[in-house]
Amino acid sequence: MVQKLGGKATAKPATAPVVDEGKKETKVPVSIDLSNLRDTYSNLEAACKEKSATGVKADDMIAVVTKVFEETGKDELLLAPVANIVKAQFGKKLYNQLRSSILAKTSGYDLDTRESGQVFIVKGKKEKPADE
Repeated sequence: MVQKLGGKATAKPATAPVVDEGKKETKVPVSIDLSNLRDTYSNLEAACKEKSATGVKADDMIAVVTKVFEETGKDELLLAPVANIVKAQFGKKLYNQLRSSILAKTSGYDLDTRESGQVFIVKGKKEKPADE
């Protein structure tokens, strides 16, 4: 975090990690040193590239989608309710990961956004428009 004091920008030093009982340590924020932008940028870039794994595999989420399709007998499902089922199954919010899993080439499903703004999961992959 950068503070501006008396017209001069200074960087706050990195703080100690906060630890909650039963949770992992949170990451120490990267300190921003305006006098050494090269190192600051390198540290920030490395922090952005770190993956934060959810611990839930795409195949497991797709299995839930498949089960919902089988049990409902529908050819398309509204994404939001399926995301809530996935959340209940795995105990964490996985909306964005679920979207990515569905859009993966190997999923067998695709997303269709309607004029109303609602997003549906549909069986099969939509054809990509050909470049003219």
